Amino acid sequence: MRSRPGANDQILCAAGTSSSCDDSARFDSYSNVRAQLDIGWGSTTDEEPTGGGDADGVGHFRARNNSGPILLNMLQAGCSGTACCSGYGDPCGLAY
Repeated sequence: MRSRPGANDQILCAAGTSSSCDDSARFDSYSNVRAQLDIGWGSTTDEEPTGGGDADGVGHFRARNNSGPILLNMLQAGCSGTACCSGYGDPCGLAY
């Protein structure tokens, strides 16, 4: 699984620009990659480590801390794609 906050990630995007934040690392497609999800929301990065989604939504740290229900779905139900978002209370979509 790869969950990421994309343009809401204040750590990844602190030194870059918000236009390149969606280019964050992703896994190559392979049979053992169940989903690559974008779970970030809220403010977009302001190129500072204190901005981004964690200020009022889901950014770098909350993406890590809040993705437990998604991981549980992957381990217990063998889901793939956005089906893994079931039970996750925040926005969740495919990362492109």
